[in-house]
Amino acid sequence: LRQEFNQNGKTEQYDRLSRVRNNLLRQWLDR
Repeated sequence: LRQEFNQNGKTEQYDRLSRVRNNLLRQWLDR
């Protein structure tokens, strides 16, 4: 259970980071 929870937390954080990075890339390309 603990391992699963850690994995989910990591994936959630990674998803957030990737989303932010995608937004930044989009803004940069739209310039």
